[in-house]
Amino acid sequence: MKTTANNIIHDLKFRSFVTGFKAESAALWFLCIYIFFEYIRPQGMYRVLDFLPWGQLSILFCLASVFATNSKAIGFGAMDKMFILLSLIVFMSMVFAWNSNVSFKYWSTIASWLIMYYCVVSILTTPNKILLFTIFFLIINFKLSSHGARVFAMRGFSFSSYGLSGSPGWFHNSGEFGLQMVVAFSISLSLLLRLKEYVSEIKRWRVLIVLFPVTAALSVIGSSTRGGQIAFLVVALGLLVKREHLFRTVLYLSVVLSIVFFFLPDAQMERFETMGEDRTSQLRLMHWKNALDVIDKNPMGIGYKNWIPYYDTIYRPEVVQEIHNTVLQAFVELGYMGGGLFLLMLLVSFIMNSRTKSEMEKIGGVDGKSIAAIASGVSFGLLGTFIASLFMSVLYYPMFWLGFAMTSALRHISKNKLKEFKKNL
Repeated sequence: MKTTANNIIHDLKFRSFVTGFKAESAALWFLCIYIFFEYIRPQGMYRVLDFLPWGQLSILFCLASVFATNSKAIGFGAMDKMFILLSLIVFMSMVFAWNSNVSFKYWSTIASWLIMYYCVVSILTTPNKILLFTIFFLIINFKLSSHGARVFAMRGFSFSSYGLSGSPGWFHNSGEFGLQMVVAFSISLSLLLRLKEYVSEIKRWRVLIVLFPVTAALSVIGSSTRGGQIAFLVVALGLLVKREHLFRTVLYLSVVLSIVFFFLPDAQMERFETMGEDRTSQLRLMHWKNALDVIDKNPMGIGYKNWIPYYDTIYRPEVVQEIHNTVLQAFVELGYMGGGLFLLMLLVSFIMNSRTKSEMEKIGGVDGKSIAAIASGVSFGLLGTFIASLFMSVLYYPMFWLGFAMTSALRHISKNKLKEFKKNL
């Protein structure tokens, strides 16, 4: 008989996490393995491991486990419908793209996100499962944040034009690495603040605060990416302003601002002062202007992953780069319908997570508090991602897609728990 792990892992002990993880199905294990290979990419760091497509294999095994265990989502909500519609729009944009060959070259990326979304909403159907997954997700991000914080500290917390690099793959570039650290900071701080009362030793809780949100914060500052740093500041203020006690709120805000200004190098401050005037800003302004022209001429979009070849062929700029604005990227490649739907999904995500948080706080208990904390963290993570994405092209990166999937899973769990709560009244 399997050991029940319900409510055990809320004490945030590693032993409790391992016990809870062992008690779950193989489907959850494979989902976590997939996240590990997508985020850390050990096969990119160690050539000896690069002999199989580990990410694709793990998500396929996860999908097979979902069917084998007959796992399925609790309901079919608004986010699920919009996700399917957006996926269809992306597929149609591939078929009718300016250059379909380029679009279909990257078909596996979209296919992976589709399967990942389905697996997340099918597997994470209980508070315990989604908390286990969230903790695993934060541990994986700690591997990235600890490396970033250590490198930043070793160079004396000084400015570097190349910022910080994450693992090979999605977060190798400093901008995307900083953005992901904003997501890690949002979820980890939200969860730790909410579950503090269940941690038996205050010293351990303080250590966890340093290991997770603090290292993530230092990584954002060290990344030298202005978009990520702006997003981090907004998220940090948003998370701390919502605290109940005024004195603690003021204290937390003072600490956050002090850390930011203490560790932010002078050269980085100069980058903010020259925003809109330096060469990087001028290039992006040119890209944005041309992107608006492309949208006006192609209301149905130029097709998935077609910006670079289209821009190079039609406009022939001196420097060919991504748009560096995810909203414009969505409208350029997927047209008004795809871009509008993408923005609507973001708005609906904030609304759904807000409702989930409100419902779970009313129910209370360890399950209610943990779900409310995760919903809040995911919402702030999406907010930070959106702000930073206004300076990056990350439409097809995991931050949005996993955020949408977790939003849907949290909403299904909340509705189910609310029904159970009403029955027991």
